[in-house]
Amino acid sequence: MKKIGLLTLCIALSLAGMAQDQDNKKMPSYISIGPTVGVGHSWVSSEPNMNFKPSVEAGVSVLYSRYNHWGFGGIVSVSHEGYSTDVYKLNNWYTNTFDPVYLRVTPRAYYFFGQYGNAVRPKVYAGPSLGIIVSEDKYINEPGPIETSNNVSISANVFNTVDFGANVGAGVNIQLYKRTWLNVDADYYHGFTNATIRGNKNRRVRGNVGLLFGI
Repeated sequence: MKKIGLLTLCIALSLAGMAQDQDNKKMPSYISIGPTVGVGHSWVSSEPNMNFKPSVEAGVSVLYSRYNHWGFGGIVSVSHEGYSTDVYKLNNWYTNTFDPVYLRVTPRAYYFFGQYGNAVRPKVYAGPSLGIIVSEDKYINEPGPIETSNNVSISANVFNTVDFGANVGAGVNIQLYKRTWLNVDADYYHGFTNATIRGNKNRRVRGNVGLLFGI
């Protein structure tokens, strides 16, 4: 999965470089593209004794914005999600972690504050998100068969293949240079469909940092 994330970032940087090479100073830039990375916490609904579970993503962000306040775009990313939970067994507590990796497509509508062309543009955004499982592991630390104990990573079949929900967030775009923007965002994901075979739904909060290069 690390290779997929690195490949995604390489593609984003290559596209951004092409955009900069084709820069035409006489024409306004309404479309921008670039890499984005995020770190946060994920969990699932209706699961007791949950712990902090790191949630990271790497992807490509696209934005179309030619209006004073509105923009449209989204992110295609590789996203680690899942949950970590404590299990009480044989008079002791043990921690089990489930780590599904999704390929996610998240279209968004953006509302920008301030005026078009400002160097600093606060924003809010919302949109649906569709995730497809590309791998799934679990890390078990409790008494049991040797192949499922002592923090051994094994393949899991806890999560369903498709996940769907909504993503909302807020942040700011900061112009670093002509046609180059720094994006700093924080968002929340709320799953609508059953993410697991037990009927749990995905939840996630995450901070994101990225760059956008105008085409």
